[in-house]
Amino acid sequence: FPINAGTLLKIIDGTIDNDITLGKEDIIPYSSEKSFDIYIITAAVLPEWQNKEVIMLLQDEFKKFIREKDSLNYLIKNIFASVVSSDGDRLLRRMSFLPHEKNSACYSTTIERFLAL
Repeated sequence: FPINAGTLLKIIDGTIDNDITLGKEDIIPYSSEKSFDIYIITAAVLPEWQNKEVIMLLQDEFKKFIREKDSLNYLIKNIFASVVSSDGDRLLRRMSFLPHEKNSACYSTTIERFLAL
């Protein structure tokens, strides 16, 4: 979801270390007039579904979702996510995310890098 700049800074600096605490005040509307960043909330996959198609489906659907938003001329700058496992690290790296320089548990990618996949 599109995230307000103040909340994103708190995620990056570690003040917010669990995205389950985010609320409606942390989300902003999609916009084709003002650029914004997107934050992907943490997803957990049950052990019996790990190493199966569910991860690829999540990845493919997320790519389609972002491409659709881009085609509607929404001004997405960057995409952020937090990582809590090595599986999450691998998934995000496959989607061109890298650890943020200020917080190794917070990953990011530019919209250009993401769309080039």
